[in-house]
Amino acid sequence: MSEAQLASYEAMPYTSRPFATTHPDTLATVATLFGMHPAPPGRCRVLELGCALGGNLIPMALALPQSTFVGIDLSPSQIAEAQRLASALGLPNLTLRAASILDVDTSWGQFDYVICHGVYSWVPRAVQDKILAICRENLAPQGVAYVSYNTFPGWHLKGLLRGVLQFHASHFDDASTRIRQSRAFLDLMSTAVKGANTVYGRLLAEDIEELQPEQDTYLYHEYLEDVNEPLYFHEFVERASAKGLQYLDEARQSQLPSGLPPEALRTLNQLPVSLIHREQYLDFIRGRSFRRTLLCHAQTPLHRPPSVSALMEMYLTGIARPARPDVDITSPTPEEFQVGVAAPGLVHQHSSDSKSAGLAELRGGTARTATTNDPLLKAALVSLSRGWPKSIAFRDLWNQVEALLTGASEAARARLAEGPACLAASLLQCWMGEMIEAHVDVLPFVTQVSERPLASPLARLQAAGGGLLTNLRHWSVQPDDFDRLVLLQLDGSRDRRAILDALCELVNEGALTLEQDGKALRGAAARPLLERALTPSLQFLANSALLIG
Repeated sequence: MSEAQLASYEAMPYTSRPFATTHPDTLATVATLFGMHPAPPGRCRVLELGCALGGNLIPMALALPQSTFVGIDLSPSQIAEAQRLASALGLPNLTLRAASILDVDTSWGQFDYVICHGVYSWVPRAVQDKILAICRENLAPQGVAYVSYNTFPGWHLKGLLRGVLQFHASHFDDASTRIRQSRAFLDLMSTAVKGANTVYGRLLAEDIEELQPEQDTYLYHEYLEDVNEPLYFHEFVERASAKGLQYLDEARQSQLPSGLPPEALRTLNQLPVSLIHREQYLDFIRGRSFRRTLLCHAQTPLHRPPSVSALMEMYLTGIARPARPDVDITSPTPEEFQVGVAAPGLVHQHSSDSKSAGLAELRGGTARTATTNDPLLKAALVSLSRGWPKSIAFRDLWNQVEALLTGASEAARARLAEGPACLAASLLQCWMGEMIEAHVDVLPFVTQVSERPLASPLARLQAAGGGLLTNLRHWSVQPDDFDRLVLLQLDGSRDRRAILDALCELVNEGALTLEQDGKALRGAAARPLLERALTPSLQFLANSALLIG
């Protein structure tokens, strides 16, 4: 990173959030499904290159106290801020250093997981080479490295807009003015190309619409920085291979080429190409612009396709929900399941291809869907959705499916007789299509509101400062003002009466405003309303994986 780049990141720190795709549980799950024997998330060593303010690494260190974490960033001010937060949380298993990626050598030791999110495409080639060298030299024999980067062909289109904004912003010196002017020019261009009937105009309008709601930090570092060098997927894999690494999988990407016409899919499957070439062809078809690639040592044996038997030893989470409440489980009637539908407390990772794609609450928006007429799979997906947000061991899920289908139709009983491996094969396809999640371990949160609720200490600190909260699934949650105030009371010392007393005091102090029939409530008049609101708020916090006791 140049001095100019460092200065820009010091002046405008990049948004630092959790990325579930980088969590040791995610990396260990993928590795296990492909036949590796990775270190358990609860006892591992993790290195993050470019940790910024620690928004990704600090929650991991808090949730996994028996693991050790090292984070580096070139920005001293960001590391200092991350250290202050880590100190407030008391994290002896976390080391944060202001250092260059070029400073890392074999003396740092080996790590089970190396994370490099939002760095590779935005640094010079020498640093890119060093990132891959670290992934080889500092990675344990069964270790997994995560590297995200911008890709062609999608960035050919985004590059048009980047070139336009860089030209306009070059007339201005300071970052705030360049951002303000870029947004004004985006508005001008949006008006100018509105309803355009040319290929260029339509492409530009689509990219502008996608960029306008992004945060200033993303706009600046993605479109206005000097360095942003996308590359083709096959080029990245070739570079990794030259460093003694091999392609494992993507940390997050539907592995099913859904949406392709059947004839196109048949032709693609008939091509005598390698896995890497197939992935590249899919990028061409999809216009992909961002990848989160997992690497391991070249000599590590892998099991392709992913193992059904490995899935049967895991814990599963249902992020897909039935499209209708009265889903018919037992018959061969097709039923639709959706990811991204409205559901109280449902939080999940945003699916856009962007290094800024943080974690956003999905109480609406575009749903990803899948349809099945298989009673076995329908029963499993319904059971998983009912168990949200907890994970269910596969063996327990099978017992639930048996209970649902026992005494059902002959077709359902016939499917049940095929055994748990048959269900696991179907669920593996669901995992590959991002309709469920799989975990090698149970995530540390509770969904039942206890007598004296205890919230994550990190979430309580974040609630006091405003903004997004990081939950125990390593996702972000956006609470409303009342949920935030309730969360601040959940230190494990208060029962519901004490929580209500504290909320009433906030009303009396004017920190919380309640109105009824246009009149502000105070004192005893506020308590019944607070009492009615408290139970759903506590359950929302529990469903959002924010409670630990």
